[in-house]
Amino acid sequence: MAPFESATRAHSRKQSFIPPGWQPELRDLTRLGLRLKQEAARATDRILKVLEDAQIQSDCVTSDPLGLPGRLLLDRWVKGEIAPAELTDLAPGNLKKKKAQFGQALAGNFTEHRRFQIRLLGKVVREYADKICRSRAADRGLRGAL
Repeated sequence: MAPFESATRAHSRKQSFIPPGWQPELRDLTRLGLRLKQEAARATDRILKVLEDAQIQSDCVTSDPLGLPGRLLLDRWVKGEIAPAELTDLAPGNLKKKKAQFGQALAGNFTEHRRFQIRLLGKVVREYADKICRSRAADRGLRGAL
C-alpha cells in the first residue's frame, strides 16, 4: 500500500454523529422523569401494602384509593381528625352510593404505627409528585426552546 492511499482512506471516513447539545439534555430529563414516576409508584404501593396489612381494603371499593378524594380522606384519617366510621359520611361522589361497602372496607386494625408509616409515605409521594412537576416544567422549557 502506497503512503498516499492510507492518507486518502483516513480522509474518506465518515464523521461520527454528535447530537446537538439539547438532545442529551432532553433524554436525561425524560429518563429522570421516568425514574421519579417509578419511585412515586413504589411509595404508593407501600401505602397500599400498609393499608392491606391493617386489613383495610379501600381498593375494593374505589378504583383509585389514592386518587384525590382517597388521599384527602386518608390524610384526615391519618392526622386523627376523623374516625373511620365518620369517613363514610364524608365519602365523595360514587363512594356515597357504596357507603356500606366503604364502611366494611375501612373496618381494620389501624394502629398508631401504621398511621405513622402512612404519614411518612404520603410525604414521600407528595415530594415525588413535586419533583415530577418540576421535571416536566424543565422538559417543556427545553422542548419550547427548540
